[in-house]
Amino acid sequence: MLGSMHSFAEMDAEVRTPSSGAPYKASDKPAEAAPPSPEITSFASLLQDLRRDRDRHGRMLTRSFIALAVYRFGNWAAQQQSPVRRPALRLYGWTDKVTRVLTGVHMDRQVRVGKDLHIIHAEANISIHPEAVLGDRVGIMHNVTIGTEPNQPGAPRIGNDVFIGVGAVVLGPITIGDRVLVAANSLVITDVPPDSLAIGVPARVYPKLSAPPKKAAEPGADDLVKGPDRSGPRHADPDRHAAALGTRR
Repeated sequence: MLGSMHSFAEMDAEVRTPSSGAPYKASDKPAEAAPPSPEITSFASLLQDLRRDRDRHGRMLTRSFIALAVYRFGNWAAQQQSPVRRPALRLYGWTDKVTRVLTGVHMDRQVRVGKDLHIIHAEANISIHPEAVLGDRVGIMHNVTIGTEPNQPGAPRIGNDVFIGVGAVVLGPITIGDRVLVAANSLVITDVPPDSLAIGVPARVYPKLSAPPKKAAEPGADDLVKGPDRSGPRHADPDRHAAALGTRR
């Protein structure tokens, strides 16, 4: 079924720019995702990342923190040299299997993750493909899948400051730009430009709503202009000026 949904992408994934209002396909403006942070090479770097994860998730005994701790340990183990590398990877392999069962978070050590990944809720399964790339400060809710499409290689590349809502599915070799919001229960199978909202099945892409313009203030008693002779202030409307001052002309 997911394979057939790909055919809907060209029809449904359109964006209207705020300036011209002209539609363009999301694939015509591929988003750029920042590369992830450097690998964890030293044990001190591992501990520093774990402290940041603990502070972000509130405490250590949460499913989110435990899953991230095991992921980071596996990432660290893969960067070590013999004789540490082999036993460390063996320990990671067993720990990862147990962690997936206990936490429901499926995130292989090969996933490339930037700074400050936040698994906001891990009450339900979260599945991230090993080839996926996540930028800095990505937020993921529960029951999220980031993976590949059937019979099509390649996993998503997600930029910085992206939020992925509950039950969202992001599939295929696509790019999610910076500061994108993926709405709950959406299916994203096309590129999403930066500063956009992706919503629906399959997802349509819209620019994020900007703040409404401020309403112009009503002219009052202080709405004065210079007279023709520049000798003193004169209101643009003398009758309204007199009424505002409580006087009569």
